[in-house]
Amino acid sequence: MTTDTSLVLHHRLDGPDDAPLAVFANSLGADLHMWREVIGRASMRFRCLRFDKPGHGASPPAPGLTLEAIADRVAELIAENGGRAFFVGLSIGGLIGQLLLRRAPERLIAVVLIATAAHIPSPETWEERARVVERDGLGAIVDAVMGRWFTPGFAAREPERVAEVREAFLRVDPASYAACCRAIGRFDLRGTRPPRHVPTLVVSASEDPATPPALGEALAADLGADFMLLRRAAHLVPIERDAPVASLLTWMEEGGMRA
Repeated sequence: MTTDTSLVLHHRLDGPDDAPLAVFANSLGADLHMWREVIGRASMRFRCLRFDKPGHGASPPAPGLTLEAIADRVAELIAENGGRAFFVGLSIGGLIGQLLLRRAPERLIAVVLIATAAHIPSPETWEERARVVERDGLGAIVDAVMGRWFTPGFAAREPERVAEVREAFLRVDPASYAACCRAIGRFDLRGTRPPRHVPTLVVSASEDPATPPALGEALAADLGADFMLLRRAAHLVPIERDAPVASLLTWMEEGGMRA
């Protein structure tokens, strides 16, 4: 592993200093506040570290960013804050988690990969989205993205929370968003397995159109991981189903997954 020490990832720690470390990695287009409800539950028992990807939230853009560089910097943050951590990643955050399993497994106690896949098709679709954002900005795709992120029922019940997420999305640096799209389009770890076993759980949401459950089941099979299907949620599972997601940390710590 080589760490790009110039890569700045704004991050925040919550919870007791002496508690086990848990790291949370966001979806594309979301900032660290997407974990607010989960952290509110988990920080009583864990030291929770959240971070913003380059060009998201309070992290500055990073020209030429790669998912490998982000994963290496996250591994360094873990080393700086206790040495080993539980890791929870959603969507592109789950891709970062898969890279950590391969590049720094010694930093991981257990991993939860939510609404993600070993390959999220298709490269052509991601390239088209990148070009649209570069040309027209995030506003050109925000409505379509919000429609994938939340079920209609949740959007009707929690319009203020959805509006908050929407506003954060619109503040993302378009060039950074486009670079992440292209990185996702290139990502393909299908049929491969990390060099060492780390207890891993793959979680899919029943109503997620972005990464349907079939992709999660395939990822779990590739990794030799456990698989869980959560119902009544679309892509941003930690917002719609914060209680079950927070409980997975306790389940991991207590040995709920195969060691």
